[in-house]
Amino acid sequence: MIKKYIFFILIVLTYSTLFAQNKKEHNFSVGAIIEKTHYLYFENGIGANYSSENLFHNKLQLKTSYLTSRIGSALNSNALKHDYLIVGADWKFRITDNLDLPLGLNTGLYSVDYENEVFRNLPNKSVLFSIETGLKYDFNFPITVSLNIGYHLISGDGVSVPGSLFPLYYKLGLFYRL
Repeated sequence: MIKKYIFFILIVLTYSTLFAQNKKEHNFSVGAIIEKTHYLYFENGIGANYSSENLFHNKLQLKTSYLTSRIGSALNSNALKHDYLIVGADWKFRITDNLDLPLGLNTGLYSVDYENEVFRNLPNKSVLFSIETGLKYDFNFPITVSLNIGYHLISGDGVSVPGSLFPLYYKLGLFYRL
């Protein structure tokens, strides 16, 4: 019985690897993201990317992600619990066949849960707007790794924007191409 499952998994992995090597009109990937706010929190989450031959010959990549400190720095600690819901677009500059230099804009929503009624007068939500660049490498098997640095153009001042929204962040993504 176990041998059947192992055989089935090997067939699926082999097929997906061969399928990923073929040139496709649509490229869709999903995966895990680890983000580190400079000198502050780790936020982890999930993301999805989409590009197509119809979107400027795969030069434009659309993306979305959900990141949270709840499964990062705030896991089993008293760190602030905050969430990001992000949508964005990257323009990919091709360096080699597998390596891209994406330059992008992101927008979305940021919210923080102070968990104490004392802080109810502080802002706890903000619109996000950020610029981002980095490197993205597509392996010959269906895995993509990205390493990015970004800057929130709207950052925390504690008066109109939550003070925990810091400008500089680093991001590592590990995606599976479908």
